[in-house]
Amino acid sequence: MAREHGFVCGHNGVFCLCFRDVPHPLPEVQKLAGMPWWAPLGGLVGAVQVYAGLTLVQKVGAGPFVGLTVTAALIASLFVDHFGLLHMPVHTINIWRISGAILMVAGIALIARN
Repeated sequence: MAREHGFVCGHNGVFCLCFRDVPHPLPEVQKLAGMPWWAPLGGLVGAVQVYAGLTLVQKVGAGPFVGLTVTAALIASLFVDHFGLLHMPVHTINIWRISGAILMVAGIALIARN
């Protein structure tokens, strides 16, 4: 009960500070219409990350969970770089980048080993 109370009080406090510091914290309709289609995905990915953290960290442990999170982001960034997604400059994938990703996966396997 105390945890929920603290969360609600903190949430409401931040909400009030937003309106005090920024009188118009919500974007205008024109700015929303000009947003790229992929812009809201950051919030969705963040929500999935928080949910996964709450449900999986007890099962796999903190080390493997953080390793999986970082490695998943690294591998996703390799695809973003290689294909120039999200208006990023193209950085073609090469053997060194693939080797680094493989080493990250191997590191998680070693950390997760019992």
